[in-house]
Amino acid sequence: GRSVSRSVAYVTLERMAEKGYLTARMGEPSPRRGGKAKRFYSLTPAGREALLESGRAYRQLWTGREHLLEDG
Repeated sequence: GRSVSRSVAYVTLERMAEKGYLTARMGEPSPRRGGKAKRFYSLTPAGREALLESGRAYRQLWTGREHLLEDG
């Protein structure tokens, strides 16, 4: 439900690329975009593993704590 500025999103994507989690490639320039090309990002094997590990860590932190959301 929060809005995120484009600049913050692109900074995050660039940082992930620097860490080797993503690769970036430029598309063809488009008249519709004022002659600017789109940048496309792809997940690398290292990025996939980091994402899986992050999910495992989240689940491990949460497991057994569901009772914290119960009433009373």
